[in-house]
Amino acid sequence: IAPPAGTIARPSINGTRPTVQGTVTLNTNSTVRGLNISSSFATGMTDPAGAISGVAVSEVSVTTTTGTAVNLSNAGGTLSFTSIAANGAASGISLTNTTGSFTVLGDGGGSNNGSGGTIQNTTGAGIVLDNVGSVSFNFMNITNPGTDGIRATTLTGGLTVNRTNISDSIGAAGDKGIDIG
Repeated sequence: IAPPAGTIARPSINGTRPTVQGTVTLNTNSTVRGLNISSSFATGMTDPAGAISGVAVSEVSVTTTTGTAVNLSNAGGTLSFTSIAANGAASGISLTNTTGSFTVLGDGGGSNNGSGGTIQNTTGAGIVLDNVGSVSFNFMNITNPGTDGIRATTLTGGLTVNRTNISDSIGAAGDKGIDIG
């Protein structure tokens, strides 16, 4: 496709995803698609205080080095991530009072080992789910969580964990790979 003469250049198709540094804060009817989020010290993706709805996330990867990669409270919509990775945060993913669906896909190709991201060395549970809709974690690694690998309370939808490795979650008595209570 050739743009008309005198117009700005069009973005490339099927090129490298742009990377946003820092925190992406969602709001009602937000759409986030086709990018990577990278944060060194803060949360990668969050929402403001108060309930938001109509959120659409797709083709997004989030990586943090010391902050929670995705931290949502009172958000609703369809959120689909290519991968989520965190190292050294309180938790890698924290969802509270969320509705709709939340999915980490992985790339589905090759060995798939860890293509959905690695959550490691958390001080608490690797993934925290409290009163959430449908959630699905695919091809992830959860390594060395401070307590449980995945801790879920009050699931209003389903929880799917597909080809996800959870290891070293036996630090203290009562810690589990997946704790649904």
